[in-house]
Order: sequence, then C-alpha cells, then structure tokens
Amino acid sequence: MLNMGVASSFVWRSENTADQSQDIYYTVDGSEPDALSVKYTEPVPMPAGGHIKARAIVENRMGPVTEIRLGILPKGWTAADSDGRTDEPGRVLDGNPYRGWISEGSSKPHFLTVDMKQEHAISGFTYLPARGGFIESFEVEVSTDGQNWKRIHRGTFGNIINDPGRRVVLFDEPVSARYFKLSNLTPPGSYSQVGAGELQILSGK
Repeated sequence: MLNMGVASSFVWRSENTADQSQDIYYTVDGSEPDALSVKYTEPVPMPAGGHIKARAIVENRMGPVTEIRLGILPKGWTAADSDGRTDEPGRVLDGNPYRGWISEGSSKPHFLTVDMKQEHAISGFTYLPARGGFIESFEVEVSTDGQNWKRIHRGTFGNIINDPGRRVVLFDEPVSARYFKLSNLTPPGSYSQVGAGELQILSGK
C-alpha cells in the first residue's frame, strides 16, 4: 500500500507486515509500472507532487496496481474562509486529516481560499472530509492576484457521508494560478456546516 506525508513523499508498506521482502516497482507519471520501472528502495521525495502507481513483482508475477495522487508541497501556504478565519482553515494544509476545518457562523455561501504564495500550474485537487464536516457541492475559482477570479469547475461529491474517502477532482485542462478557492460550498442532507480534513492541490506540469 502507499502512504504519504504532507504531500511531499510516498512510502511503501506491505499490507502483510510479516513480509517486507517483495520487490516493488513504481512510476510517477501515471503510467503502469512493470519490471523495467524504478525499483522502490526508500521513501521518495516529491515536493512537486505526482501521480504514483506501484505494484509488487515476484518471479515475473505482477501484483495489483496501487495508485495515489500527491499534491504540491504546501510550504508557506496559507488559507482563509468565508468567516474571516485563517488558523483553522490552515489545518487543511498540515497533512493531519484529523485536524480539519469546519465552517462556522452564518456567512453563506461558504468558501475556502488557499494562497500558494506564487503561481503554479495546477490540474486539480484532492479532498478529504473533516470529522463531522462534509462538502456535497462546490465550485472552483482561481486567481493570480486575489481580486479577479475565474470559475473553472463545478462539481459534487456524491454519497460523501457514507463514503467519506479521499476524492480526486481533475480539471479539463491545467491552469496557472496563485490563489485557489472552493466556493459556493453546500453540505449534504441535514448538515448545516461544511468542512474539510485535508486539501491537496495537484500540479499541472
């Protein structure tokens, strides 16, 4: 299986903890790994993120592919929400999904903005709900100056309460932006607040 830190590296851990001797091969461009791919020997730093696929290969028998998308390392990034807070929204960037953000107050529609401090080419994002805070529908807006915004995506996270796993959203094409905003956020069902446990922004390079 693949484990990751704060969007900076990936680590392979065998699901069978008694057997760590399998040879693992991986790719970082989304292609299918085979015996000619890079062999995993140690944690792989990936500050720019990437689309990782990995599998065990034993005596030419290939195991199932495990994949994950890592976001850009959010070093120095900040976040703010529609309630004017910065500390709690910043938790979506700290790599700890148990310390999430949940909206408060009556300001609606809710939004969550990330300042990446410099322009990046971005291709999408990953979302993990907070404990007790979910997003059902959303829009994505981007900006280069924090003043002029362009909506580039609209979507929903279906069945998010019963299936609160990590969701991956990919844009139609990469865009260049410094500011990333999830806007017009609405919660599912009877929930009155929205929330996020972790947010990663995917590189478009």
